[in-house]
This record gives sequence, structure tokens and C-alpha cells, in this order.
Amino acid sequence: MPAVAGAAMLVAACSSGAVSVTPPNPVGSVLEKCDHLSNPLPDRLGGLRARRTTPASPLTFAWGSPAITLTCGVPKPVGYSASSSQVLEVDGVRWYQQVEPAAVVWTAIRPGPEPAGSIYVTLRVPTHYTSSDGFLTALAQPLKTALP
Repeated sequence: MPAVAGAAMLVAACSSGAVSVTPPNPVGSVLEKCDHLSNPLPDRLGGLRARRTTPASPLTFAWGSPAITLTCGVPKPVGYSASSSQVLEVDGVRWYQQVEPAAVVWTAIRPGPEPAGSIYVTLRVPTHYTSSDGFLTALAQPLKTALP
């Protein structure tokens, strides 16, 4: 019995570092492009270390605690308009901002050819962090590289 309890504690300790992120279900060229995003993403975002996500997916990423999460291949955000005052361009990447009680959600819009259309990538930044600017800047080049 002690061996079972020890094994259970070990599994719990290993899984405590993973961040739960629900992966999206993109198809076709969106899935293919998002699948390449992990290569250029930084191991550290604003000094925060990368973390595993669960379930494991090449479409989800996380850094720090509380976790900043990035998800590639999400649907177009409700209310998005290119002319919205909530749109900001950072180093050639267009971001759409939505403020929630516990997080600021930034959605990067990477234009794409039809029929697949644009690729949407969300960056969820808990309100624990006072500014998102550095995160957006750090992610601009990786997004432009993986999702031209």
C-alpha cells in the first residue's frame, strides 16, 4: 500500500506543473500552419519559463505562474472588426483586445489566403500581470515566422 500511495504522490507532483488548456480543432492549412508555431516560440516569455499544457497539443502553449496561455487555430473572436478601437498593431502583427474579469485576451489575426482565410491565435494574460505590451512584442516575430 505505501508504494501505491508514493506512486500517486509522484504522479500528482509531475502533473501539477502542467497547465490545463483546451485545444481548438482547426482543419486543413490552419492546422498545418499552427502545427509549426512551436519551433519559433520563445522558451521564456517576459522572463517567464515555458510550461507544459494538458492535454498535450502542438496548438497550446503556456508560460509562468499564473499561466499566460497561447492557443493557435481558434475561431474569429466575437465582435472583431479591423477598424475597432480595440485593435492594436505591434511589430507587424494585428492584435484584438478583449478584457475579462480575470484576464486580458489578445487575439492575433494573421491574414491568410482563401479558402482557409485568417488564422487566429489567442494570448490569455491573467490580470496579475500589469502590462501585456512586452508579451505582444516578444511574440510578434515568432507569429510572423510560423504564420506568414
